[in-house]
Amino acid sequence: MKLLIAALRTICLAGIIYFSSSSLAMAQAATGTSLQASSNVQLNRCASPADLHITNLTTNSGLLVWKPVIGTTGYIIRFRAVGSTSWIRQTSENLTEVITGLVPNTLYEAKVRSNCGSIVGNYSPLINFTTLSNNICNLPNVYYYTSNNITSNSCRVGWQAVAGATGYNVHYRIRYSNAAWISGGSSSTTSILLTGLSPQVQYEFQVQTICSSGTAPFSTSGIFTTQSSTCGTPSGLASSNITTTSAKISWNSLACASYYTVSYRPTGQSWITDTTSFTYYSLSNLAEGAGYEYRVQSVDAGFVISSYSAVNNFTTASATCGVPLNLASPAATTSSATLTWNAVGGVNSYLIRYRLAGAQTWQTTTSVTNSITVTGLSPDNAYEFQVQSQCSASTGSYSVTASFITMPSSVSSIPVPDHIVICIMENKAYTQLMNNSLTPYINSLANQPKTAVFTESYGITHPSQPNYIHLFSGANQGVTDNNLPGSHFNTPNLAKELLNAGRTFVSYCEALPSVGFDGASSGRYQRKHNPLANWMGTGSNQVSSTLNKPFTSFPQGNFASLPTVSLVVPDMTNSMHDGVLGTAIATGDSWLANNMNAYIQWARTNNSIFILTTDEDDGAHSNRILTIITGGMVTSGYFSQPITHHSVLRTIAEMYGLNFIGASANASPISGCWTNGFRMGSEENVVPKPVEDLTGWKIYPNPAHGEMHVNYELKEDADVLIRIYSNTGSLVMEDKLGAISKGNHVYDVPLETRRYPAGIYFMDVTYGSKKYVQRFLISQ
Repeated sequence: MKLLIAALRTICLAGIIYFSSSSLAMAQAATGTSLQASSNVQLNRCASPADLHITNLTTNSGLLVWKPVIGTTGYIIRFRAVGSTSWIRQTSENLTEVITGLVPNTLYEAKVRSNCGSIVGNYSPLINFTTLSNNICNLPNVYYYTSNNITSNSCRVGWQAVAGATGYNVHYRIRYSNAAWISGGSSSTTSILLTGLSPQVQYEFQVQTICSSGTAPFSTSGIFTTQSSTCGTPSGLASSNITTTSAKISWNSLACASYYTVSYRPTGQSWITDTTSFTYYSLSNLAEGAGYEYRVQSVDAGFVISSYSAVNNFTTASATCGVPLNLASPAATTSSATLTWNAVGGVNSYLIRYRLAGAQTWQTTTSVTNSITVTGLSPDNAYEFQVQSQCSASTGSYSVTASFITMPSSVSSIPVPDHIVICIMENKAYTQLMNNSLTPYINSLANQPKTAVFTESYGITHPSQPNYIHLFSGANQGVTDNNLPGSHFNTPNLAKELLNAGRTFVSYCEALPSVGFDGASSGRYQRKHNPLANWMGTGSNQVSSTLNKPFTSFPQGNFASLPTVSLVVPDMTNSMHDGVLGTAIATGDSWLANNMNAYIQWARTNNSIFILTTDEDDGAHSNRILTIITGGMVTSGYFSQPITHHSVLRTIAEMYGLNFIGASANASPISGCWTNGFRMGSEENVVPKPVEDLTGWKIYPNPAHGEMHVNYELKEDADVLIRIYSNTGSLVMEDKLGAISKGNHVYDVPLETRRYPAGIYFMDVTYGSKKYVQRFLISQ
């Protein structure tokens, strides 16, 4: 026995010894020593397997591995999908076990216990693992693409390579068309040539990775724009040899043109198309004394078709001296107006007469063309005019009367704020921001005193960058996409015009890394949303890079130190550009409340204004955007005056006496919302509630003559009050209609009984707690 004990002690010193419960008792009795399991002694109680893990994972199988337990006769394995109530049981006599029948891309749990014959040990700790997905293809990154070899009808598009890809599928379509995708084919490289495209059209394309295990979803869209025809668009369109039934049309020659496509039609009807290899085309079998439109496009040797030219027009001769039709005044200033009408065949000249609406005496002038500019007019007044044809043998009758309104004087009708802050948000439509529970601040702002909401405000184009450039310069400067322009511009722009007039301007962009930064992007900053950066430099019409500042430079509290005009652009997250739609909108609304509200409240008592707008809509709402103006000289209400970014630019130019640049020269300044112009009588401080949809309200005819009607829709029963104010704010009519039931209604304005003088008026319709204001004209 002493020898046995000595041997056991020797073995214990050398390593682990395992005892049955009876052997342990004998050893303790023999040695008088208590033997306990420790780091050097493991008792044979059928221990749990240690270090359980899994390897060789596939979509439906894996290999479980663990460390051995001495004294076992085998192992029991259990596994299941996490969340399942049933275990799958397997046994093994080895130290590994393959488990199969798993579901791809699923989270599992597993455990193992030892089987020691008459004793079964405890389960090991659980482990978790996830099977592989069937789709292990990654999406191609088209933001790294290079579109090159762009022609009028083709483009080679490319993308970043994906590891493990065996090929790629490509499809494309016209951007914003929501049309079905067109297959562009498959490629084993990272580019493909798309053909059969249309000239001067913006396209989007997507790429799908092909892997040995399957295909990935299609990527996000890459964008490119095809060129115009290499041959160019015909110019110099003219008409001649006009008779009662025929005419000859001509255009300038293009050396590269193989032939030309000619389209013509009676005005407003369907096009008739033919081809010719000459630079003229004879039309016959035309209607007597009728207006016609025509246009031409070139086709080169490669059958690449140019864009159509601008539409030109002529009128066939009449056996009698015809009456001019379609009188219009497309361009009016404070003191002049361009008058146009359809040409009349066979005339030698036209006699034009015009006067203040309702005046007794006409002023006359003549023109040998079908347009004329009259001058010496008074600002903000309604005029009417007529045109008479004068032929060789006779004189025609005067046309019907047409009306127009001259622009308000910037001195008398448009205020001069000390400061203007313009804040631009991204890619959201009017209906996505108004009456939306995700935009509590914007809707609160819209309903505050001294706030004007413009319900018919529109972006100029798509995508984002051209809209910013339009707002800043009145044109797109040749930019039609979001790519970085190739050079800085030297054309007239808002900042330079302000500086020339002794005013100041600064662009404050959130996440701009430094003053004057000229890169395309940095973190959440994108230069495509910062138009001033395109005019930085020392050349003609360029401005100092010191005017390009991070938003951290925007004054906090000391708003009197702001420049005359500031442009504020939040970063890609806070401008509502990036992120899920609802989250993006809520984030932008919160940013405005936290960063702009202090200035807005200050502006209302410090002769300043704040303009909130969006660059464009989301491509699905006719580019109808939100524009709100608030400040000390602003009248509360919802206004249906159609405006664009050009209107905003024109208004700022009117305020500070700047030159009218680009298309803003032909835009109307924003009017009717200023307290030194039209006022809302004693109700100036009434807070109007949002109007659900102003498209349900219409004044017609406008201009009115003798009679006028209001077609309106109520969403619910309401008391209706209709007032008419003169252009100076005097109340000239009030009609309390009382309780009106919901639905569509027509109100006849009693013009014939009240004998209103000709001029400009405002109609204010109050229904329940809501208000609608619209400008209209009475002519006589």
